[in-house]
Amino acid sequence: MNHLQTPPPLFPHQQEAVDVLAKTLIDSSRVTAVMACGTGKTRVGAEVAGQVAEIGSRHRLVVVPTLELVRQTMMEWAHQLGRDRLGRIIAVCSDREVLSAHRTGLQDELTSTEAQVANDASQLAALAKGPGPLTIACTYASLHILAEAQAHHRMAPPDIAVIDEAHRTAGAATKAWAAIHYDDIITARRRLYLTATPRILDGEGDDVISMTDEHLYGPVAYRLPFATAIDLGLLARYRLVVPVVTNSEAHQLLGRDDAFLRIGRTAMAAPMLAKQLAVLRAAHEHGIRRMITYHGSIAEAKWFAALLPHAHALLPPDQRPTALAAEHVHGNQTVAQRRKALDRLAGQEDGLVVVSNARVLSEGVDVPAVDAVCFLSPRSTIDTIQGTGRAMRLSDRSRPKTATIMVPVFLQQDQEPESALNSTPFGPVWQTVRALASHDETLHRELETARRFLATPTATGKVRLGAGTEGELPDWLSFTGIPVPPDFADAITVRTVRAATTVWPEYLQAAETYRAEHGDLRVHEDYRTPTGLGLGRWIAYLRKLHRLGKLSPSQIEEWEALGMTWSVPDQKLQELIHELREFKREYGHLDVPKTYVAKSGDREYTLGQIYASLRTSYRYGQVPDAKVAALNAEGFIWDRAEYVWNQFVSDCCEFMIWNGHLDIPQTYVMRGRSIGQQVSGFRSHPDRLTPEQRRTLDRIGFVWDSLQFRWDLHIKAVIEFKAEHGHLNIPGSYVIEKPVLLRPRSWMNTCIQKHRNGKLKPERHQQLVALGMKFPD
Repeated sequence: MNHLQTPPPLFPHQQEAVDVLAKTLIDSSRVTAVMACGTGKTRVGAEVAGQVAEIGSRHRLVVVPTLELVRQTMMEWAHQLGRDRLGRIIAVCSDREVLSAHRTGLQDELTSTEAQVANDASQLAALAKGPGPLTIACTYASLHILAEAQAHHRMAPPDIAVIDEAHRTAGAATKAWAAIHYDDIITARRRLYLTATPRILDGEGDDVISMTDEHLYGPVAYRLPFATAIDLGLLARYRLVVPVVTNSEAHQLLGRDDAFLRIGRTAMAAPMLAKQLAVLRAAHEHGIRRMITYHGSIAEAKWFAALLPHAHALLPPDQRPTALAAEHVHGNQTVAQRRKALDRLAGQEDGLVVVSNARVLSEGVDVPAVDAVCFLSPRSTIDTIQGTGRAMRLSDRSRPKTATIMVPVFLQQDQEPESALNSTPFGPVWQTVRALASHDETLHRELETARRFLATPTATGKVRLGAGTEGELPDWLSFTGIPVPPDFADAITVRTVRAATTVWPEYLQAAETYRAEHGDLRVHEDYRTPTGLGLGRWIAYLRKLHRLGKLSPSQIEEWEALGMTWSVPDQKLQELIHELREFKREYGHLDVPKTYVAKSGDREYTLGQIYASLRTSYRYGQVPDAKVAALNAEGFIWDRAEYVWNQFVSDCCEFMIWNGHLDIPQTYVMRGRSIGQQVSGFRSHPDRLTPEQRRTLDRIGFVWDSLQFRWDLHIKAVIEFKAEHGHLNIPGSYVIEKPVLLRPRSWMNTCIQKHRNGKLKPERHQQLVALGMKFPD
């Protein structure tokens, strides 16, 4: 490595990413950056790791999927940070990876990075000891070595762990590659996750890891989507080319109708030859010079490369590239062999250079000369985007480039192209469009807008994409090998829109149109829109999904914004709640008489009867919990006897607050409620109360005997006067105002009169004498 080489300055978007990520890591221990393929994630990771580690122990960890990426990453980090800042470099790899490195020659490549290789925990811990900067580069497959070195050999944790191609760590929570998330397995003070293709999984649970989990991945502090990168000129624009071919074309070129075609000594299936012919024609038509093809297996990729020159020879000169070179790469080749093939992609030779592979040429392959990728078997969304990224890289941003994504389609002789759009042969095409839309926000919006248009009253089964027109394909999509008249172009466009989007936006538009016409979403289940959408059944289906908890918050919000009620009973419930609120607004309570009818214009709502019916159903446990909760929130009275009791207790408490006692007069009325009569009734018939009710009244200070209550108050007043004055010569003007108005002198005189008339109870007479009160003989 060159210790003195000065790296070029970061591009503005890279500097922005570094600043945002480094700042986020001040307060957060984890952060994620999502950057489109080819926009410099490795340089960003290196710079962030450099800055974070400089203020700590200067120990860094980077985790990547393969040893080849270990080598590439260390070369780029050294170029970005300078060799001295990296310090000692340790490459951690498993025994299997070491054997593979020896076999493929990668061991010598690692040596060129000045890295020491460790394949067991004790060796790693020993190499990591010592002062100064340290950079450990580890493959996902060797994370267990790192974990053991920390757990059993006291290796210090890094200041920062950079987890590249972080989508590889999502999925099953128990898989070995997920170990990097957990501090109790691998400790790191900070974690930076880098990916171009975040893996988002539905149905998250304890057994599934999705990159939406901020507890593991931290916030996405920096995002550079494909669409933005293209608009900024960081990546090439792309087009999807669909070469269509039939088996009859291959047979015509060979003059035979065999299921397997023989070229020289080699027999090959008609679909493979047909697709090769289609790919070569399309490459010639679009001027493609460098192409990577992706296959379902190593064997298929090998045969494709081996037989492609034979297919090239079958085509007329005006339908094929001027020259052809075909190579095949796989994981068991030596580094030199793979590099030789890749060098041909970067070379200057004329004609078309094709390199076939199954899964080798995805992450970490940087050959800007590649102007096309071809998918000859179905790929996952992530694999499609990673593969597409190989062709979107730019070597010279001042020169225009269009990356071609090719998906050939093979049709049987009796298959009509238009009718085949919905069949298996076109499946990989629509799968590719879905993958592109999932990572290209501009394309996603175009497709969603078009899908909504299909539900508008003016739609005629035709739709345009972007700035295109009906009867023409959008500029990013083309079919070759077959004519595409306007009707077929419309069919392709509609199928593209439907295949790459969900039905969600189309039904949303249909619901919006229905609501604009009818004022609500009370749609009959059999209702179909003028465009043929079964809107009634869709709404019923949505309500079922809602009951099962399978709608996201954003989906629920979208439909509720249109006035959606999630069940017919819900709709009736909302109507009842509206009438209850109106009643309470007018009368101040919800004790609705059974005969009450709410009227609005010509409409009558039998609120009293509905109220009474609900109470009866509630007693028998026939009202759903959710409905009970909703009505409880409004103050619904389920048990009138209980309501009357609770209201009485509340009124007593209010009387106590204002008066300081509960000796309530029989004639007392509070806001229309005759609580004085209620008090009188409870005093007269306490046996009609439950023990709990009696305890409640005792607790709040209920006065069961008004005469005894006032006798006790007078006795207390006399005692207090004597304690203060030393005698009982209470003047007539002496008055006590609280808690009730007392005139002790007048009361004493009344007691003397009662005693004279023989109407004062003996025990009360004795009580007064004990206080010092004088009674005349």
